[in-house]
Amino acid sequence: MSSDVTAGLVPDIYGQVHPEETLDLVNNRIAAFDKAVKAVTKVESEQNKCLLQATSKCPELLSEKFKLLFLRCEVFNVDLAVKRYVKYWKTRVEVYGNEKAYRKLTVSDSLSEDNGTLSTGYICLVEGASDEKGRSILLADPSTQDRSKYSREGMRRVFWYTMHCALESENAQRHGVVILVHPEHAKFGQFDRKLQKTLIGSLQ
Repeated sequence: MSSDVTAGLVPDIYGQVHPEETLDLVNNRIAAFDKAVKAVTKVESEQNKCLLQATSKCPELLSEKFKLLFLRCEVFNVDLAVKRYVKYWKTRVEVYGNEKAYRKLTVSDSLSEDNGTLSTGYICLVEGASDEKGRSILLADPSTQDRSKYSREGMRRVFWYTMHCALESENAQRHGVVILVHPEHAKFGQFDRKLQKTLIGSLQ
C-alpha cells in the first residue's frame, strides 16, 4: 500500500512531510502492515528468515509501537515500511548475533562486551536536548577514536544501541534525529574511514 497521506502537504526545510497521525490512519496502516508482513513471511527465504525467527523468539518486542517506527520512517508507505522491517531484522542479527538480537537491547546485555568502546564517548545521545521539532540530538567526537580501545564491530553495536535510545522519542520517530560531529580536537589519523562506512550503512 503506497502512502497517500502526504498529498497537499508542504515539505519542511529538510524536504520532509509530516502527516497528521489520526487514530484511523494509525490503525489502518498497522493492519495493512501486519497483512503485508504475513504475505512476505509465508515462505521462508534468506531475506526474511531473521524476521520469522523474531516472530517466534521475541513476539513481545514486535508491538504496534515498534512497528510504528518503520511506518513513520517511510511516511506510512506500508510497502516500503515492510521492506525496511525485513532488512532491519536481518541487519540486527548481523550486529548482535543470533542470541542477543532477539532480546531487548540494553547496555548490560547487548553491550556486555563493549564497555571499553562505550566509554570512549565517540557517539552519545544528548539527554534532554532536541531541536524545535523535537528531533533527538546525537554528538559524535572523532577525537576520542583510538583503534586500540575499540573494535569496529563493537562501535557498530554501540551506535545501534544509541540510535535506538534516540528513537524512543516519538518526535524523533516522526521528524528524525540530528547528528552533530565535533572534529575540532581530532587528528587526521583518527578518522576511521572503514568505521564511517559501516555506521553510514547502519543509518540507511
